[in-house]
Amino acid sequence: MIDDINDDDDDESQIIENPSKIKWYLIDTEKNPCIVWNFFITLLIIYNLVVFPYVVVFKEVYVTTTSNDDSTLSYSFVTKTQNILYKIELAIDIIQTIEIFLNFIKYSRAHKDFSSISSSYLQGYFIFDFVGTIPCLLFYNEQWPFYWLKVFRFIHIFRLTIPLKYFMHWALSKYSKKR
Repeated sequence: MIDDINDDDDDESQIIENPSKIKWYLIDTEKNPCIVWNFFITLLIIYNLVVFPYVVVFKEVYVTTTSNDDSTLSYSFVTKTQNILYKIELAIDIIQTIEIFLNFIKYSRAHKDFSSISSSYLQGYFIFDFVGTIPCLLFYNEQWPFYWLKVFRFIHIFRLTIPLKYFMHWALSKYSKKR
């Protein structure tokens, strides 16, 4: 057990002694700006978890459907509420696109070079982020037919369990000290 502690100290000293190994363009996930950004993205995930099912069930809240003579449907944002909701969704899609690009340069203790970070992200959440964001952003005039793709963002619900993990660790440490 003491050897494990010493090994951890050696790893930390190597990180501090060799900061030149980490490229200047990589973002440390343990620094405050990244923590704040991740918190903001977590709020957007919560927004998606609440608004997406509501919009899918009550489509009229988000878009007005009109039928043309040739039996094709057209979608428009007629009311003020629909326009506001559309602008919020567009802003979230833009922020999610920025998040996709940032995920290629956010390093952690496990992945410290660009190739490792990018291969990990490409094998993990990238396809879900891409499918859940880019079609709605590219086809913004006909966003409703692609709106259901935002369900792929639900994979990030696991991000919401991270604070729960820290709370459980804290609660268990408090409980074990009382005994």
